[in-house]
Amino acid sequence: MSNVSFVFLDGGKQAYISADSRIATIYNNNPSEVYHLHDNAQKLKRYSGGIEAYISGIMDIADVISKNIEVSKMSNILEIAQMSKEIYNAFLLKDPSLKDRKCNVQILIPQYEDDMTWSAIYMDESNDFQPCTWRAEPGKNFVISFGSGYRITERVIERYLGREDIHNVLLKAYTAAADEKCGGVLTCYELKPDGVVMSFTKIPDTRELKRNKDYRPNIIKHGEGDGMTATSGKYIEKKYNGGLSQTYYQSNTGRERSVLLDDSGIITTADQGKYTVRSKEFQFIATENGTYRLSLSNGSSFELTSSGLDIDIQGNINIKATGNIKMNGSRIDLN
Repeated sequence: MSNVSFVFLDGGKQAYISADSRIATIYNNNPSEVYHLHDNAQKLKRYSGGIEAYISGIMDIADVISKNIEVSKMSNILEIAQMSKEIYNAFLLKDPSLKDRKCNVQILIPQYEDDMTWSAIYMDESNDFQPCTWRAEPGKNFVISFGSGYRITERVIERYLGREDIHNVLLKAYTAAADEKCGGVLTCYELKPDGVVMSFTKIPDTRELKRNKDYRPNIIKHGEGDGMTATSGKYIEKKYNGGLSQTYYQSNTGRERSVLLDDSGIITTADQGKYTVRSKEFQFIATENGTYRLSLSNGSSFELTSSGLDIDIQGNINIKATGNIKMNGSRIDLN
């Protein structure tokens, strides 16, 4: 989540679009569990097709949309809307929980109209990416913001607009809204028919941020999954204070296969399926039906099953005890 603001001056004869660069993560879709990740996102860009666009939300989705606009040199609003919808629906198919969240994708595109004024085209997943056009009344100033802290940025910009330099006004607005979800670098485009004038300014943080690295383990994720369960086909690695866990979730079922390296020891887990430990001269296999087999490369083996124990030793057996040796059985055969 982030913030984008669009300022219309004199009915849209002049216009500015601005955005921050902060990335945050939200755990369990809980607004109280928001943590700062980094300040390196470029959400507002000028694209090869000759348009400027702000694209944000869930950055995995936003980055795919952004890349498609750049590679295809796309500039038509309806084509961008259709492409964004298709990409979002592909992500939704893999992760149906997206439908329970808000602002997964937000897109704002400036457009220079035939009457030589600027409009702002907005779209998101909540309205099925139907473009919505915002314009200022003739001769009037107008401010519209979207995203984290949008009410704050709108109020501050409206309060100081026309009283101070526009760049100072925008910096005040974003400083007031700065938190775990909004901040970093303020990118501002002064829009012109033949291009833009860009400026970049650091947004001050007015309080200590809750940073993900301080509150949560460092997490690495690989794979988009197969969509059969929320985790199936995915790999997650977590570094926390005192240990490291590596977990792969089986395709189709999501059953756990993991290794936990902890200060207290090493734990390996295989939720059903075969468990194998192998080296050049040694092999241990545990199957999901309860069979445990230990074997050496010379053919010696020790196998424990639900029906009994089989020992096959290629060589001598030496038994030594400082006390008694007892053997009990309904029948003992010595050959």
